[in-house]
Amino acid sequence: MKPRLHRARDEAAATLRELLDYRRQISDQLVATGNRCELAGRILRERLEILRALLATELEQTDALIKTHIHEDDSLRTKATRLRELQGAGPVLAATLLAYVPEWTRKDRIGPTRRSDRCGPIRPRQRAATSLPTCARRASFRAPGPLHGGGLCHPM
Repeated sequence: MKPRLHRARDEAAATLRELLDYRRQISDQLVATGNRCELAGRILRERLEILRALLATELEQTDALIKTHIHEDDSLRTKATRLRELQGAGPVLAATLLAYVPEWTRKDRIGPTRRSDRCGPIRPRQRAATSLPTCARRASFRAPGPLHGGGLCHPM
């Protein structure tokens, strides 16, 4: 029995993952509080508004922590910069990709890899089995239709 090989854990990515999980929890709580606030009475609404302000402040501070963490690590900073160059990729998407996609957190590579590195050697395509007759698989086969006069060499 061979032990399973594990890559060394990237501590910067693990910390980023924890921060992003916390950010998601705060964001979910903020949405839930806002939804409760819509249905609450006057007294409860005041308390929920205070809680919503606290959660919004905590979300801003968590975003600042994530940004600081990315900028302190050289590898994460260069990869985040490359990711942010993509159209529509903001700071949250870049941080999420860095935290949860393992190819982007490896220290020995920056950027996409060759297909053969991800999937193994490229093998030639194998012909798929088909239910069509041999004459239908030839290049001279014509699809049945009014312009081709039927096209099949024998009925199926």
